[in-house]
Amino acid sequence: MSAFAPQAHLTAPVWNWGPFYKATVEKVRAGSWKSESTWPGLAEGIVDLAPFGAMVPQNVRDQVMAQKAALKSGQKHVFAGPLKDQKGAVRVAAGSTMSDKDMLGMTWFVSGVIGTTE
Repeated sequence: MSAFAPQAHLTAPVWNWGPFYKATVEKVRAGSWKSESTWPGLAEGIVDLAPFGAMVPQNVRDQVMAQKAALKSGQKHVFAGPLKDQKGAVRVAAGSTMSDKDMLGMTWFVSGVIGTTE
């Protein structure tokens, strides 16, 4: 994206499924593959961030990288409570995180998000 918006591109998500596919093929070849739900991310090297645009200040880069490290290590969870929906109802209590099942079935927006799920 930097090539198209060199003065406006801050960063972007990057998904590199290569390591996941390689590991899956190796399991198939070894006869150890089994059907399962999996959520690879930062820790597995599947998800990352693109390089920062030149206009992103160093203190912001540092903050982003600190949050990235916390997510990667499992110290931080994106859907950790307290989380409220648009009507103000608590959907995830303080100290709790959403399960994979809850995230897959999520039919509400977090407070502050403008829009509807209907």
